[in-house]
Amino acid sequence: MEALPALLGPVLDYLSERLPPPLYSFVLSFLTHTIALLTALVTLVQSLVASKPWEWDAQAIVPPLISLLAAYLALHSLYRTTGWAIRTVFWFVKWGTILAVVSAGMGWYIATQNAGIALIPDLGGILLNVLNGDGWDTADARQSRSTTSQSSSRTNAKPRSKPWESFSKQHTWQYQEQHGDREEGIDARRIMSDIAAAANHLLVESQWWDAAKGAFAGATNRGQMEDDDRKKRGKKHREKSR
Repeated sequence: MEALPALLGPVLDYLSERLPPPLYSFVLSFLTHTIALLTALVTLVQSLVASKPWEWDAQAIVPPLISLLAAYLALHSLYRTTGWAIRTVFWFVKWGTILAVVSAGMGWYIATQNAGIALIPDLGGILLNVLNGDGWDTADARQSRSTTSQSSSRTNAKPRSKPWESFSKQHTWQYQEQHGDREEGIDARRIMSDIAAAANHLLVESQWWDAAKGAFAGATNRGQMEDDDRKKRGKKHREKSR
């Protein structure tokens, strides 16, 4: 403000009220350096015109020349800095928009796939059906199921035999406990086999396995045909050489 003439005071006050602070600071810096550049240029021209070339004094010419160069470098630096900031902002806006559009397109594409390609959601649903059973996906049903299983286990479980009871009762109790453990292991293996069968069924229905087998068979056939062609060419070459 001090380097600017008083004539620009009302204009600067008006701009400070209307413009945001960063933009007002840029305008103020630009006006300051521009006026300094013009002032140094006018002073240098006056010093050169006031005397003949062989009468030029270095003390009168060098200071305005230095001021002119300093003002020019300041304006050039301000221009480059402002241009870099604008280009950076536009770069972020451009690539942010591109990434947002690509992400939205990928999300829409994944969400609208058919049942043959959407393997993970279907597999998750089948696993839930296998583990919970049809119509057992609600929280109340799972809670009632767990309560029923716990009550049945408590009902079926017999109390442990006392040390003073006969050996036959203790042997019977131990056999029943081992039999219950074996049944639990069988149930776990049955669940795992059901999961594997469901996954295999899903892969077969989605035609991924058929496509993979077809691609592998095609590659194998092409390799065999190429080997046969090479053998035929080698045989013909040997016959010609004879």
